[in-house]
Amino acid sequence: MTEPKTPLPPPEDRDLERLLDGATGAFAIPMQGEWHREAMAYLRNVADAAHLVMAFHLGDEFDPAPVYRP
Repeated sequence: MTEPKTPLPPPEDRDLERLLDGATGAFAIPMQGEWHREAMAYLRNVADAAHLVMAFHLGDEFDPAPVYRP
């Protein structure tokens, strides 16, 4: 198994803040202060988990699982 050539940088808080503000603005969701903090904490957890998964390089020797078709 080889390591990726360039590791993915972890997402920064300002980028997550822009994502959250853009999404709530696009759907016209009114955001209260406490909701914003909780949503940012949740988004940070999801982004950290995604970063962990995406940073793990499987290599070309691993194939995806077969798809079940009845």
